[in-house]
Amino acid sequence: MSEDPSPRRSSPAGAPSPRAIALRALIVALALFGATALAARYFKAPLESLGRGFIDHFGLAGMALGTFLADGVLFPVPPQFYLFAAITTGRDQAAAFAAVCAGSLAGGALMVLLGRSLTRFDRLRRWVERSRPRVDALFARYGVWAVAVVSATPVPYSYFACFCGAYRLRPALLVALGVCRVPRLLAFYALIRLGWSL
Repeated sequence: MSEDPSPRRSSPAGAPSPRAIALRALIVALALFGATALAARYFKAPLESLGRGFIDHFGLAGMALGTFLADGVLFPVPPQFYLFAAITTGRDQAAAFAAVCAGSLAGGALMVLLGRSLTRFDRLRRWVERSRPRVDALFARYGVWAVAVVSATPVPYSYFACFCGAYRLRPALLVALGVCRVPRLLAFYALIRLGWSL
């Protein structure tokens, strides 16, 4: 069977389309907003108590550490929980957000280092090489903006940071990865706050 000589898109195969990325990001945003709004409507008092108890007991350091564990060692409690806890209590939001950002960036840095070390194993190195054409297609389509594009997708930050380490992206792109993390956390914060205020 011969290949279709007229490509359907001008970008390399394997790179996600902007429409697909936007749709996935919208679905995640709506799900987060909807879950928060439902929680605020039906479980507001117990959740406020839970958030207050967590912050009273662990404070900002606990929020930073919890986020570091989530984004650095794949701990199952995501950063959104700590943002949610801060919002439900009405405490200093700027300090809470800064603690979550610090923990997330530190966790991402750890995952980058882990990704680099994992490629020492033959099986994982072969997997990286097999998937490299898709990563190359992404950078061919978006250039350095590929980091920002992927940051907008539902891919967990910890996985993305690990992949960046495994692919040994240059330092400028790793810095971009961290910079792009902050607006994503800010978007999560805004969605949770909006859903909680309904």
